Amino acid sequence: MMIAASRLFGDPSYMQKASLFAHWLAKHQDEDGAYEGGKIPSAVPVTEMIFRDYGTLLNDDGLIRAADRTLAALLDMQYLETGDPCIDGGFQGVYEGVERRRWGRTCVNMRASGYALIALLKAESDLADIWLGRHNKPFQDHRWIGAHDLVW
Repeated sequence: MMIAASRLFGDPSYMQKASLFAHWLAKHQDEDGAYEGGKIPSAVPVTEMIFRDYGTLLNDDGLIRAADRTLAALLDMQYLETGDPCIDGGFQGVYEGVERRRWGRTCVNMRASGYALIALLKAESDLADIWLGRHNKPFQDHRWIGAHDLVW
């Protein structure tokens, strides 16, 4: 939203201030691109998007390097070739059920998987009918022409 506000008001300070938060996140990132030893899996795809967007828009090599580390961590979170079609392709997350044992479980988390899908689409796609941020053409919802064109 800070990117949208910066564009809407023609004021780059919105992006510059938000990049301070991105740098704070990068400072607290583990060497492998995860956070807190993998205990905050949903942060990985979210920060990949933040780092990539601000790093690219502001030509910030430090944020681009953080995005690259985070993308590697994100790909490491994906379950592949487990033999279980219910798990393969999903992304590791934190168990959020009623049992007390949370860590060390094989768990496909919908929130982490949803964020991962968005991050991968933003990183690798140029779809025309959905808005993925700065990566593709502006989204126009033909039912509600108006604010989308102003902001994006």
